[in-house]
Amino acid sequence: MIAIGVIVTIVGYLFSQAYRVAEANVVAPFEYVALPVAIMWGYVFWGDVPNLQTMLGIVLVVGSGFYVFLREKRATGPVNQNYGIGAEKNRQK
Repeated sequence: MIAIGVIVTIVGYLFSQAYRVAEANVVAPFEYVALPVAIMWGYVFWGDVPNLQTMLGIVLVVGSGFYVFLREKRATGPVNQNYGIGAEKNRQK
C-alpha cells in the first residue's frame, strides 16, 4: 500500500508538471489511461465488472474529452481577449 501511495504521488506530480509545460488539451487524453486500468484492477482484485450505467458514463467522459481534443485541434485564429478573466484590462487598451 505504501508503494502504491508513492507511485500515485509521483504520477500526480508528473501530471501537474505536464499541465504546467504543455497545453491541457494535449495532456488530458493521457489521463484516460486510468479508466481501463481501474476496470482491470477492479476485476482482478474484487471480481467487479462495470454495469451498463458505469460503461455509459465512461463513454460519455471519454467521448467528450475526445470531442474537445478534436475541436481544439481544428480551432484556428487568435483567442478573443475581450471576454473572460481580465477582460476589463484588455478593453482599456
